[in-house]
Amino acid sequence: MHKNKQAVNKYQSYLFFIKKYSVDYSLSLDHSKYAQGHYSEYSSLIIEAECTFPEKECGNAFKLVFLCNRDIEDSFHVKKEIGRKPIAVGSLTIKMDRRNFLGSIPSGPFWGIHNAIERGSIKLIGLHGDKLRYGKSPIISFSFSEAHDPDEL
Repeated sequence: MHKNKQAVNKYQSYLFFIKKYSVDYSLSLDHSKYAQGHYSEYSSLIIEAECTFPEKECGNAFKLVFLCNRDIEDSFHVKKEIGRKPIAVGSLTIKMDRRNFLGSIPSGPFWGIHNAIERGSIKLIGLHGDKLRYGKSPIISFSFSEAHDPDEL
């Protein structure tokens, strides 16, 4: 006996309009016993945004934090390691009154993205990942754009 099952979409897209942003940067000598170099660097792009899609989250305020990560850029130039497979580029949390995203950006495009937001060339951020489960979703891709095509969501 064959039952008709509807195809279940296990992915969800989110679209955000940038309201406000800030950038943090610090550089220090790295005296940690686990240091891989002489310096330690930290930079982040913090964005306050309004969700415009999906409809359930429309109008809600989100905090999106993108950390600059030199290791990601380095991994573009090496062969895949056996047994090591990234599962996400970030994580979206929607629990009660908490609505935030934490993810990483390769160091190469980090400052260019910041400058484009500052100029107004980038107004929207798209996140795409698994549907929420227990208030969290691993995000498998994100994009920055000036406009979007609603048919792509």
